[in-house]
Amino acid sequence: MGKPVPQLIERREALRKKQANWQKVRKVVLERDRYICRACGSMKFIDVHHKKLRSAGGKDTSDNLLALCRYCHALVHSYRLFIHGGSADGTLKFEVTD
Repeated sequence: MGKPVPQLIERREALRKKQANWQKVRKVVLERDRYICRACGSMKFIDVHHKKLRSAGGKDTSDNLLALCRYCHALVHSYRLFIHGGSADGTLKFEVTD
């Protein structure tokens, strides 16, 4: 087995840094939201959700992230729970549709 290609090493290091940064920001958001779902108040199975999705250019910043339980998180991604308001650091309103 030969030596790893320098490009592969660089990509692995960049991924490690990105993951480490994500874990730091995730912890900040969970602590800010006190490990409570911002939509329903549950304290079980808490995820961190991007208000503006990464695929749409959303960043891993606390003002774009909020704590949601897995149930509410699934509702958001199935377009049954809508989040209204400015940054996730501020006041948000939640609308559930059937």
